[in-house]
Amino acid sequence: MKISDVLKESRENLEEAGIENAKFESEYIISQVLNKDRLSLQLDFNEHLDPVDMLEIFDYVDIRAEDKVPLQYLFRQADFYGR
Repeated sequence: MKISDVLKESRENLEEAGIENAKFESEYIISQVLNKDRLSLQLDFNEHLDPVDMLEIFDYVDIRAEDKVPLQYLFRQADFYGR
């Protein structure tokens, strides 16, 4: 599966769960798992993902969608003024 496919599917899953910022949150989850910034995701749109990374991404998406766990809790970090 390509990054573009995973972005689309994860966004749709979050939207169906009623997450307001589904696009941002799906990009954030994927960027954290792949250790890339959000701009790199757009540039590497056609890159194929490792199946292990894909499973980890969808695990985070499922936890966020079903349990409504905030992203800061999922990744144990929070941005503060871009830091």
